[in-house]
Amino acid sequence: MIKRFLLVFLCCLSLVSLYAQTPLSSTALEQQRREALVDALNVREVLFAERSLFSAGGFGSSIYVSFHPETSETDAAGTRLILAFPFAGTNASEGTSSFGIEVGIAFIEAIREQSALLSIPVLIAFLGDETAKLPKEERRPHIGLQDLYTTLDSPENTVLLYVDIETAPEQLLIHHGAAYTITARNALEGLNTLCKSQRIPYTLAVRFNELYELGLVDGPDVISGAAGQEINALYMETGKRRVNGVTIAPQTLANTLVSYTASLALTMENLDYHFLVFDFFGNLIIISETLTITLFALIMALFFFTLLVYTIVYRKRWIMQWGSFIRRIWVPVFFVSIMILCLEVSGSFIMLVSNLFAIDSRIVDYGRASFKILIALFLFSLFSPLQQVFKIPRKATFYGSIAILFVALGVFIAIFLEIALIPLLLSIFLLMTLGGFIRIPFLTYLCAFSLPILGLGRFLNILVVGGERLASIILAENVQTSLYFSVIMLPFMCILERAKALSVQRRESKKPPDVSNVSSMDRQRRAIIRPLIYSAGILLVSLLVFMVYMNVLAKVPLTEAERRSLVEEAGNGATDVLSIETTTQVFLERRTVQITLSARGEPARFDLYLDSNDGTRPVLYSSPMPFETNEQRNSLVLIMGEGPPNPLTIEIVVPLGFFDVLRVEALYTTWDPAIDSLPLPTTDDYLLKVSKTVPIS
Repeated sequence: MIKRFLLVFLCCLSLVSLYAQTPLSSTALEQQRREALVDALNVREVLFAERSLFSAGGFGSSIYVSFHPETSETDAAGTRLILAFPFAGTNASEGTSSFGIEVGIAFIEAIREQSALLSIPVLIAFLGDETAKLPKEERRPHIGLQDLYTTLDSPENTVLLYVDIETAPEQLLIHHGAAYTITARNALEGLNTLCKSQRIPYTLAVRFNELYELGLVDGPDVISGAAGQEINALYMETGKRRVNGVTIAPQTLANTLVSYTASLALTMENLDYHFLVFDFFGNLIIISETLTITLFALIMALFFFTLLVYTIVYRKRWIMQWGSFIRRIWVPVFFVSIMILCLEVSGSFIMLVSNLFAIDSRIVDYGRASFKILIALFLFSLFSPLQQVFKIPRKATFYGSIAILFVALGVFIAIFLEIALIPLLLSIFLLMTLGGFIRIPFLTYLCAFSLPILGLGRFLNILVVGGERLASIILAENVQTSLYFSVIMLPFMCILERAKALSVQRRESKKPPDVSNVSSMDRQRRAIIRPLIYSAGILLVSLLVFMVYMNVLAKVPLTEAERRSLVEEAGNGATDVLSIETTTQVFLERRTVQITLSARGEPARFDLYLDSNDGTRPVLYSSPMPFETNEQRNSLVLIMGEGPPNPLTIEIVVPLGFFDVLRVEALYTTWDPAIDSLPLPTTDDYLLKVSKTVPIS
């Protein structure tokens, strides 16, 4: 009984110490907008809750406004919509409000007027501490959003719409996925339909779901973090396209979001994560997984029906073709082997030239990746004329069969891997089938060169979004990657060979009978040497262009990140940049340590570490903010956000026998000659760490 009483007493003591900390602070812009929002809500007599972010590691606060359906029977496990608006987003500027906050206020007014249409709970969250100024490797953004997640009882039934828009846009840009994750069609489809009906210009940041599924592009941290919480999230920001200079009014977008709220009640069941998106001249068409499978089954059934009829009508020809194909099955294997060799030689050449021009290995660009593929294709074209020595009857039919067979296998494999790949592979399959049956050389060439056009739109989308993973995969030096690309390029190469064979057949059929004394050996030698000269000339020109590109790339300066550090020793006195004061109170088997931090200037963040003296994991009973252990499990770090008050006071509770050390780091993103004695940094990516260690005894 006494132990329980002491435990309750200690818990109460911890709560008291939590709320007796240094008064919370935030950036001046967030504080200004928070006060303006509170005034606006009070004028409209809207009930709201202000939630401190100190327990989540932040120094600001968020404001929540919630609405529930008027019906008394509310399903606690039903769909919930969260509209999130950061006080200061990624492109925050001066002003007491932003477009997103104005949309949030207009949404509150509209939902109050149309409360009878409300069928699901809605939470409007104005979030603090969402952005971070520190470099990417040091950032801890979205503290307000992470704190919001801790209040959710059923996140899997939650839809998050994050509106990060600072000024009135002419077009909306919507993100519906991130690397290796995608938001359910049920959350996107209603917004897509309503934006069309309300004539709100919008577009998707990534129009091909396979880019998300394969991890070729990165999405906003909001969506990837929400996916870890099993939340379907959409991220909305300002689009880049100009639309007649007419901006979207906050009231228009707010009314659209009210209608979107009503649409979710009917659609957030049987979630579909395998839908397709088509951009039809600016109009987005969303196709469900069921319809995708149905269309795929119909197309494949039609193909197999046609193939069955063909085998019945031309069964003798079919048997002869398959017999010839099986006897020469080594040809596609040989093609793949040669292509792997060409890719490896091209990759080694790219690496050699990069070293000669002193290109930094950290630079990953699509220029070199494209040249690697092109040079490999040109090297393969040097081998192509040598195929004249292969005795392949009905060469055009043979190459067409190889292309169709490999693409058909790829389509069936995609069914089991990812449905999002089906449209791309099915388009390739249809083009390869046409190219394998059409006997007109021009149309066959057209089918072959339509394949790069299919990938061009996806490649341009990757460039616009800024993903570098595809370039790093292409430039990777390993045989397995070369094997993958060789198999992918095999149908394209086979259709090209078929087009060449058809061209030769048509050219020879139009020639008059050869009455010259030129032997067949000489004609075959000419047929080999002439294309070799053409291919070698094209290869040399491409190498010359590549050298010019590498010379330009070598002159592009790589901005080095300014990373500086200053280690101070305890007890230096007034010259210290960082000051640490600790006081200890002992109660039973625990010690409450009050830590006061102060630093000269305006530090962007304080980092507190509890380091072990003997290599064991430090024990921390309670902390006013989250903490985590490092990989070696010999240090604990308290997770804090940016913009701390200076000085900052916190209290932690440790065991009575705690004799480890406290390590504090003050991080600066702005150069101050009174703190950093080194010269002015030459780049904007500046970071100074001032660290000091004091014992806790």
